Amino acid sequence: MPDWVYLGVKITGTKEALHKLIKIGLENSSLQSTDDLQHDFDLLVNEGKHLVFDEQSNSVKLEKGLTARTFLPIPETFLLYDTTNYPEQYPDAVKEQQEKYGVVGWYDYNVQTLGTKWDFDLTEVSLDTMPAGLPEDTTGTSDIWNFNMDTETAWNFPDEWMIRIKEMVPELDVSIEVHYGFFNDDDDESVDNDDVIPDISGYIEDGVFKEGLSPMTIEWWRLIFQNDMYKCVYTDAQSVVSVPVIGEVDVNDGHPVIKEMEAKGYRLVEHDPIGNEWKKYATILTFIKE
Repeated sequence: MPDWVYLGVKITGTKEALHKLIKIGLENSSLQSTDDLQHDFDLLVNEGKHLVFDEQSNSVKLEKGLTARTFLPIPETFLLYDTTNYPEQYPDAVKEQQEKYGVVGWYDYNVQTLGTKWDFDLTEVSLDTMPAGLPEDTTGTSDIWNFNMDTETAWNFPDEWMIRIKEMVPELDVSIEVHYGFFNDDDDESVDNDDVIPDISGYIEDGVFKEGLSPMTIEWWRLIFQNDMYKCVYTDAQSVVSVPVIGEVDVNDGHPVIKEMEAKGYRLVEHDPIGNEWKKYATILTFIKE
């Protein structure tokens, strides 16, 4: 039994950008798209499909279920011919796979395109809007939406899949929160393991996985702190500014952002780290106008 990695995936962007991705999933599922984002999202979640091998008919078919392969189908050759375990039985398929895809066998193709051993289910899927103000507008509503999902993957997190999602729709922000959990082969209960990698956050930028919070996520936290947490703390006459800073900030070290704000007549009133118990990815510095 593999060690499982538990994580949440967040894909963020405008309605138009998210609709592009959802339409890709619908097309791969042989489902008809519409011009309505919510309708297409519901259709994809409830009726999305992925390619599987049908042993009874010895052929490939679409099976209902929303998975990573709904957005990134595996070529049929890797399902029809088990060149991972028995390459000597399928010399023609081995040649075709190597020439077309640069790898032989479903295992290497999965690692190359998903970053994991197997395809993985996408569960707890939801679609919601970001707080108003991102991007800044005059309507009081936001055109930025989140496509959220949970999953568990074998031995590693799906960095390669995230990279390809970003390649398909470059304007999307693709990020994850990883929670590593290893299981005992005998009783399937969580056990302590010195090799367990701590929780991490990460995102895709310039075609690579980067650890930390994406710029979009940091901006989202800034809006949360500015618009919600402090709205009822200070009077309307006072000006509150929340500034996201990458990394953990020691407020006593004369940080350049603090100096810059002080020069403008602001006083630091809160500093809130964003991250986990092992690492702080960003700090929200909140200032009030003196």
